[in-house]
Amino acid sequence: MITQYSLYVQPKRLLSPTTVLKRQKGNCFEYSTLLCSLLIGAGYDAYVVSGYATREVCLADESREICPLMKKKEEVM
Repeated sequence: MITQYSLYVQPKRLLSPTTVLKRQKGNCFEYSTLLCSLLIGAGYDAYVVSGYATREVCLADESREICPLMKKKEEVM
C-alpha cells in the first residue's frame, strides 16, 4: 500500500550539478542542488532542505508569540 509519506523518499544518490547540466535532465533533488550551486557561485547563502513544516512555520506566523517589549522586567531573560 502506498501512503502519502512513501512518495517523498529521498534518493540514495544524486548526480552532480555538472552532470545535470550536461544531461539536461534530473529529479527535483538534483535540480535543487544545481540551483544552490549557482546561487552560492553568485555569492548568496543557499541550502537544499528536504522535508515538511507546519503551516505556521511556512507562513512565518508569530501571532502567538509574546512581544519581548511587553514583558515585565522580571520575566525578561
